[in-house]
Amino acid sequence: MSNLILEREVEAVADQIKDVEQQMRTLSQRQEEAVKLGNDGAAIEARQALKPLGEELEVLRIRKDAAESRLRLTKANQPKATLIRKRIVEELWPKGLKAYGTIQQMFDKLPALLKEANEMDGLIQQLTKEHFQLTGERIQVERFGLPVDLLQKLGELNIFPLPPVEKFQLTDPKLKEVK
Repeated sequence: MSNLILEREVEAVADQIKDVEQQMRTLSQRQEEAVKLGNDGAAIEARQALKPLGEELEVLRIRKDAAESRLRLTKANQPKATLIRKRIVEELWPKGLKAYGTIQQMFDKLPALLKEANEMDGLIQQLTKEHFQLTGERIQVERFGLPVDLLQKLGELNIFPLPPVEKFQLTDPKLKEVK
């Protein structure tokens, strides 16, 4: 919760406390006047109206104390929160964008590289067979290990291309103010 919201909450509760205190003063005066005039019914009525206001005042004071405590706590935490925002903006976000950009470049090149590796693997296997036919000797060449079904599944995923790096922005005003 922002300091501004907490400050407004403290002010609003303080205003409510003032209102309740004013109501209590008014009822207390009514009670005293009724007693002076000997009107015990009006005095009892004013006294009964005071009871819930006393409870309400106690609840409001507790709410105000709690809001003030939260406000003090958030103000005390501001330096650390500022460091967190600064670290996000100056260190982590640029590193994340760089990593994402590298991944994007890899994904951009991946389909062509996978196709080329698969073609080379097929050509090597074809040439080892031709070598055997020519010489009767087998040569062992390890396969690249790119099964055709993997290549087909990658193509089906339709993950190419990824959104451009420029799409990602720091939009939170608290983060923009760090720069």
